[in-house]
This record gives sequence, structure tokens and C-alpha cells, in this order.
Amino acid sequence: MTGKYRYDTRVRFSETDEDGFMTPFALLNNLQDCATFHGEDSGIGVERNRKAGHAWMIADMQLVIPSFPRFNMHISTATWSPSFRGPVGRRFFEVTDADGRMLAAARSNWVFMDLKTGMPVNVTEEQLAYGVHPELDIPFETGKRKILVDGDWEKHRRIRIREEYLDANGHMNNAQYVRLARVYLPDDAVIGSLRVMWKRQAMLHDILIPEVIEKESTTYVRFMSEHADTDPDPYFICELSWHHRA
Repeated sequence: MTGKYRYDTRVRFSETDEDGFMTPFALLNNLQDCATFHGEDSGIGVERNRKAGHAWMIADMQLVIPSFPRFNMHISTATWSPSFRGPVGRRFFEVTDADGRMLAAARSNWVFMDLKTGMPVNVTEEQLAYGVHPELDIPFETGKRKILVDGDWEKHRRIRIREEYLDANGHMNNAQYVRLARVYLPDDAVIGSLRVMWKRQAMLHDILIPEVIEKESTTYVRFMSEHADTDPDPYFICELSWHHRA
């Protein structure tokens, strides 16, 4: 398989907000689905990796959204891998409309995991079936991978992980973190870009403590353990840059 892997779809009513725009939650799931389909069509899908004792876990993403897709819009989602190094595979995405106009684009890093040990392992030769395309890039600056912010974090009401938050791997779906973080923005906020770091996996019945810093039109959200005094590493941290809907 060469170049960009692409699949076409249509924005469903169930994927949109009250104004008819695709939600950030649905957009992120669309990108993850595209990556999954890429693996399946390359012969190294989820079940094959699982039988070999491996899985890909996303570590971070930097996403720019010039224009959210709207209900009933035909969109094309593309993905490709520019590099693999050690246990890390880079993966880029773009979403375009029927006229080829760029709606969203992202850079991300994924970690190849040993399911038995729960530790990263070097990418196997078989995974190169994805193709490696360092010559392909996206036409946006997406910001740095690491999210560093100064300020006082404001704690919010705790969140208990429910069964409907989980994915097929038994931990919280990656896009669910962003859906929950969106709650701390104004109702009319439109996200123009986001940077996300998934630090560890939340499981069923885990308790997350949301903490928020607001800086003009940028909001930072992280989810901490309820035992943060002895367990100080966040599950998740994101930077949401937004503007008020016109």
C-alpha cells in the first residue's frame, strides 16, 4: 500500500451538535476509525496484532480544525505514517470535503505495546506494511507535542468511569476524554485547534478529578487521580483553543 490511505463517509445526524456541526468527539473517532481501517486493509488489523500480543496505543495528537464538517456532508479522511522509530509510529491525518477543501488535519504519535507486559516494544517488521512516507506532510503548524502550562488548576466535580465510556480494549475511549473536557468551555465555543496527551489508561469505575486553567481563548484541562497526593501523574491533559460561534 502506497501513499495516503483514504476512506470516504458522510456526516451522520448522530455525530452532530445542535447547530449541525460534527462534534469534536465524533471527529476524533473518525480519525481513529481511519487509522484502524488502514491497519485492517494493510493486513495487520486489530485481531491479528492482538493474537501476536501487540496493540497500538495513541500517545498524543495535535489537531487543527479550519472548518468543522456539517451534517450530511460527504467527507474524505486520509491517514499515513511518515516514520517509525523504536516503539513509536508517527501518524498524520487530513479530512477534506467533496471539493478537496481541508476541514481538519492532525499529527499524532502512537506507541506499539506488548499486551502481556503492558510495556512498549520496538515496532516489528510486519508493521511496515502500513508504508512509510516521510515526504508527505500536512499544510498546518500544529504546535508542540508536550503541553506545558503555568497557573493554578481549579478542581471540578469528580467523574466516575462508566461502562459506556469504554472501548473494545476495556479502557476509556480516547475521544471520551475530549468529550468530557469540552464541558469546561462556553456553550457557544468553537474549537479551532487542540493538543492532547493521553498519559495512562482509565478503567471502569476509576475516579477522575478534572482540573482546569482558563487563559483568554485557550482552556487547559487535565484529569487526575482521586489519590493525586500519592498518584500525581495525570490520565490526560489537553489544550483547547477556541472562539465564540458567530
